Amino acid sequence: MKEKKYGKRGEQTKEFIQKLLNELKNKNLGDFSLKDLLTPDGYAERVVKEAKLTRVQLRKNYAEFKRLEDMKKRKEKDEVIKMEIYKLYPILQYQANRGLIDEDFKKLMFKILDGLESNLEGKNFEYTMEFMKALVAYTQRES
Repeated sequence: MKEKKYGKRGEQTKEFIQKLLNELKNKNLGDFSLKDLLTPDGYAERVVKEAKLTRVQLRKNYAEFKRLEDMKKRKEKDEVIKMEIYKLYPILQYQANRGLIDEDFKKLMFKILDGLESNLEGKNFEYTMEFMKALVAYTQRES
């Protein structure tokens, strides 16, 4: 695997995502305000800008989250949805191993998945989906 050189921008990315990871330490996305998550210069837009995420990779990840949302709408059992959540971890690891997503972004997504797995209900699930939609939206805006 190639050694990445982060430079100043990479260090800012690491710092920002680490800050967000620390804020998520004992929280889920449902514990944040939608304003903080979704507005311009909110968490979603900053993650996209700082991590230089590509639209293709985000759309692939969003498609997996959308599938979870569809399962939830069909009232699938939580155990079935959780099995699908578990399948997302190796997908994200593969993307990180290939250099398709930043290692720090992978850690953030793992933390979001952990929070989703522990609380599939109401606000947490809804805010997670809104955050994922915003990531894709801000990436398209940047392209």
